[in-house]
Amino acid sequence: MFRANLYDLFNDAIHAVRLQYRPRAEMYFYGLPVFAIVMLAVGVSIATSPAYLAIFGSSSAALGFAIVMGITRWLVLTRVLTSMVQRASGERIPFLGYTLATEALAIPSLLVLLFPDLLPLISLWMVWCFWAQIAGVAVLSRQPILRICMAYVIYWLASSLLLGLFMTLFVAEGWLDSAEILKNLETYMQQAK
Repeated sequence: MFRANLYDLFNDAIHAVRLQYRPRAEMYFYGLPVFAIVMLAVGVSIATSPAYLAIFGSSSAALGFAIVMGITRWLVLTRVLTSMVQRASGERIPFLGYTLATEALAIPSLLVLLFPDLLPLISLWMVWCFWAQIAGVAVLSRQPILRICMAYVIYWLASSLLLGLFMTLFVAEGWLDSAEILKNLETYMQQAK
């Protein structure tokens, strides 16, 4: 369905930050244009983060990989939560819209481009958004936090594996240079010490 209800998503995201959630996950429903806009914005926010820029650079291939990264993480998170975190009755919970709204909370990190001094504040924002997302999953599913944390571990492992495969594809096609990425990563790790 082609509903452009970006305002609804914005409201749901703001409420999630304030730890206020809708009664049911089915109520987080957005149209295809909203999904496309949010995923593009999340990809750009990944591509413009200082760590990502230091390692991957600012080429169009790096931007493309960041968009693939954002979409992959969102889809894997949604799939894992839907499979592992079900209602007590065994009914699956459609987390697609909820995860989109909470993943959209990464978009304000674009402010670091304009105001680099905001990086510590943006880092705190991202940590808070992560915990707010987990709290929302707990509220919507009414499942134990241990089960939800296990789902996040599976999500992290599965998305890391898939992103490794996508990176291999980008390198094999010549879009990204693995030697340059490894060199940039080594430099970044030395600077972080």
